[in-house]
Amino acid sequence: MNRPRAAKGNALQLLARAYLKAGDVAEFERIMKEAENLASLLTGKEVTRGQYGLISVYEEYGKSYALIGVNFAITLVVSFSLCCG
Repeated sequence: MNRPRAAKGNALQLLARAYLKAGDVAEFERIMKEAENLASLLTGKEVTRGQYGLISVYEEYGKSYALIGVNFAITLVVSFSLCCG
């Protein structure tokens, strides 16, 4: 297992959330893209008990964009959950 990758991804999500709360949407999006790319490399065994993986990344996108009023991301997350979750 590659737990360090999952731990790094989880930390990236937390960092992205901090940037969003500070009002830096561009940095939030940059960090989240990095977290998304990292999550796409993980296999099922590397996902940290639901704490980090593609689903948690997309959920973070949805919740964060909803906070700043971007509704299309919620649709993406719901669609992904229905088809793949």
